[in-house]
Amino acid sequence: MKKHTGTLPLVAALCAVFATPALSLDIRPEDQGRLGLYHESLGLALGQALNGGDPEDVRLLTHALRGQAAPADEATLEGEWACRTIKMGKVAPLIVYQPFNCTVTRDSDGTLRLTKDGGSQLKAGRIQSIGGQLIYLGTSYVDGTEPVAYDDLPQQTILDENPEQILPDVAVVEQPGPDHVRLMFPSPWLESDFDILDMVR
Repeated sequence: MKKHTGTLPLVAALCAVFATPALSLDIRPEDQGRLGLYHESLGLALGQALNGGDPEDVRLLTHALRGQAAPADEATLEGEWACRTIKMGKVAPLIVYQPFNCTVTRDSDGTLRLTKDGGSQLKAGRIQSIGGQLIYLGTSYVDGTEPVAYDDLPQQTILDENPEQILPDVAVVEQPGPDHVRLMFPSPWLESDFDILDMVR
């Protein structure tokens, strides 16, 4: 796992950013809290994944974590990507899903939008710079339901009152290479302790 050590100073810098209200107004408070638990949830999840995951899934996980955890360059993100969801911890030590399609587009106002439109669990949201780091703020939802914009979600998430499982997503966007991006989701609401959306093209 030595290749992934770059994440630690990156997230340490992010913690300082998220402690500054003026720079974090776009992030719901509970999602700021999840970002603040990045180290804890990643360490807990990796321990379970590496110790209890199927060997082939562990191989795919380590492949996803290859390369320096550098901040993403938004100028290179637009286009079609093959994206694979990796779930670590809680329900199972490690679950690696087959790749589906993800698309990054740019609105007329310059906002980057990411959609995952394959599989049973879908995603839609925006990618924006906060304190010099790209952060994904979006919504996960089940196929067959309509997504709700991140800004329109309630400030407090109560799973028992959300049978359609339309849930807020927050992730740090890393770019180990020009054709490899990963979204790192600390403390997701369902099933796992940490998720990765690994994107290649």
